[in-house]
Amino acid sequence: MKIGWVLCGPDHIGTARISGTNLVNELKRQKVDASIIHQPEFPTLNMPHIEERLEGKNYDLIVFQKRGGPGFISAMKYCREHRIKTVYNCGDYIEAALVYAKLCDAQVSPSKHMCKLLGRTWKFIPSGFETFSGHYVHKDEGARPFWFGNASNKEPLDKLVPFICTTISNFAGCTVEWSLDVMNRLYEFGNVSVLPQSNSAWGVSKGEGRAVQSKAMGFPVIATPIPAYRKLPGIMFAVTPQDWQDRLEELNNPETRLKWSREGRTEIEMKYNIEQIALRWMALFFSLLGSQQATNET
Repeated sequence: MKIGWVLCGPDHIGTARISGTNLVNELKRQKVDASIIHQPEFPTLNMPHIEERLEGKNYDLIVFQKRGGPGFISAMKYCREHRIKTVYNCGDYIEAALVYAKLCDAQVSPSKHMCKLLGRTWKFIPSGFETFSGHYVHKDEGARPFWFGNASNKEPLDKLVPFICTTISNFAGCTVEWSLDVMNRLYEFGNVSVLPQSNSAWGVSKGEGRAVQSKAMGFPVIATPIPAYRKLPGIMFAVTPQDWQDRLEELNNPETRLKWSREGRTEIEMKYNIEQIALRWMALFFSLLGSQQATNET
């Protein structure tokens, strides 16, 4: 079984690219012949055809993650013509997702809410966290909030959060430019993860990936109560700017911060560790490629 994973842009631009990179690395650790197929820019409206990178590589299945413009469409058609199975994986509620989904053999989202919105054919597979990521060691200090995410997620941070926090992202002026390495060292940049979201269909359909990563690394989390976050244990919720201020003041107390960081962490580590998530992806691959190949490969 040979798997190709198409990611738009370098692996340090966007949560989707980071999660895709981590997952491919885990698949390799589990002895799957998996590789990343990068595209040079994001958004990728004018990118070269992906099929040029597929020819002669003998891929059995290609995962297309996020969005990729006309390049995705032409590559998906190429795969169909050459009998290469395809999976579309997207966590954002975007119009293009419906177009890409129809061209693929399976549709996956890390957002259960998005799966409900888009239909029964969509399969929910959450984002996993890296078990080798560092953990925050609690100190007797005040709250130091930080936010991480793509620049497209920054608007609710500006509108809702009435305090200055460290920003880990890809926009001009962010405190720290994120990378795969930085994501595994979040504990260096603060001790409270803040995750505001907008009330738009796009914001409400977001998955739980960033909250899961934060909880697994030992941080208390303050978040907007979107559907994905409401189902997670141990999350503090805030809606108005005053809510955000009040929650942060609560977490100025080290003992309170420690309590909220421990709340639900064991459950999250058991359910969302990337080894388990990789197994769910492998089960999907085997179901698409056939049990005979699964037996031969394992």
